[in-house]
Amino acid sequence: VDRARLGEVLRTFMAHFLSLEHRSGYAISPEEARRERNDIESDYDGWSSVDEFVEAVLKQGAPEPRFSEALAAAGEVMERFENYSVEECRGIKQRLTGMPGGAAGRVLLSDFHHEALDGKMLFAESTSYLQALGALEEGQGSASKVLVPNYITSPSNCLGTTSFFDMCCPNECEVLMEKMEARLRKPEVVPSEA
Repeated sequence: VDRARLGEVLRTFMAHFLSLEHRSGYAISPEEARRERNDIESDYDGWSSVDEFVEAVLKQGAPEPRFSEALAAAGEVMERFENYSVEECRGIKQRLTGMPGGAAGRVLLSDFHHEALDGKMLFAESTSYLQALGALEEGQGSASKVLVPNYITSPSNCLGTTSFFDMCCPNECEVLMEKMEARLRKPEVVPSEA
């Protein structure tokens, strides 16, 4: 396979990875793959970055990559995408914490939904869905608030969900706890040690 063909394969692979429809299985027809890719290319705001990852990886590789090199290229594209998705999560957090009340971890539902008016998928979840996620603190009238940490770590912000793993926004509390546990290496500590 040549470099251009590998690029098409990698782009189709990434579109399938990002498509929610792949929960039904990994074997899809060429027509389904084309449809998925067309949908993702037009609907996913981060597609241009995915395309850049593929191009950068292809430039590093051989003109006619062997199978093992193609596998390595797919792994490299996924690694770059994983790093990119962490940055996307930071961007979501910055947008939310930049809203009134966001720095305290709660954003008015009306402010949250106002952000979705630009036609993007971000912040377009329904009130009932936010309730089901545990990301809504209900108030009187228009006083309901979106709980920022619960929303950021919710399935709404997962990409590439498979039967094996999900690529979701990291829970910052868990990340900090893992770092502390690795550094302290014991089950109990006094506050001064932490």
